[in-house]
Amino acid sequence: MAEAEGAAGNFIVALTTKWLCTNKGCYNLTYTCWIEGTDLARDHYPVSGEILRAWSEEIKRGDAEVDAPSARTVIRLANSRSRDRKNQEKEKAEPATAPLRRCRRAHSPCPVRGSCIRR
Repeated sequence: MAEAEGAAGNFIVALTTKWLCTNKGCYNLTYTCWIEGTDLARDHYPVSGEILRAWSEEIKRGDAEVDAPSARTVIRLANSRSRDRKNQEKEKAEPATAPLRRCRRAHSPCPVRGSCIRR
């Protein structure tokens, strides 16, 4: 099946099969990760659909292989992982906001949580 798709110029199945993430320490477990060097989670680069399509096109043109992405793809992978990590850090840093409770007073919702006397 993968050979037929490869012959047709679609290497996505071959890429997702080769680079299936099986590292339990990686947040991208069971999805596609390019692994640089060892199979430690820090060496995993999650592969988005956009990057997967671009990598497949590069293979079709002869600029990359299933076993080895091009330098351009490696840069895309590094930039994507960096953005993902920044977004994760940002989400962790933002405090979870508690929903405001509805008051029975006219200033509903309550401007200062817990400041109103409930009857």
